[in-house]
Amino acid sequence: MKQLEMHYKRMQQKYHPDQYATKPQSEQAIAAAESSSINAAYDVLKDPLRRARYLLDTSNEDEEGTVTDPELLMKVMEYQERIDGSSNQKELTEIRDEIESRYEKAIQDISEAFSAGNPEDAREKINCLSYFKTLSQRISEKLHVE
Repeated sequence: MKQLEMHYKRMQQKYHPDQYATKPQSEQAIAAAESSSINAAYDVLKDPLRRARYLLDTSNEDEEGTVTDPELLMKVMEYQERIDGSSNQKELTEIRDEIESRYEKAIQDISEAFSAGNPEDAREKINCLSYFKTLSQRISEKLHVE
């Protein structure tokens, strides 16, 4: 991620519209478009779920996948029940830590699936990552409300 951020900053320095303030209008327009594209790309690449979905989209896999792993679905339901049933900040923090560990593991699994040239497995892991991201967001919302 550090390397991504460094590359992003370097590209932004090069194409930031302020660098083209005294240039002709056509060059300013190009710089603005490039800067916008750089920002959009960075937003996708810095988020593991969006990055994985982008990679899957570019792998020519056009079918939407669904999670078929019954153990995962049961675990997600269990987490949802635990989150809904808890108002204890310590317990919610412990659940969040468990989910974040699974989130990090899913990121690793996605990377391995892409490295192995297995987009079907990557799709399933991306769906898994999506579940864990949603659960983590629910906990964060609940922790900030209380």
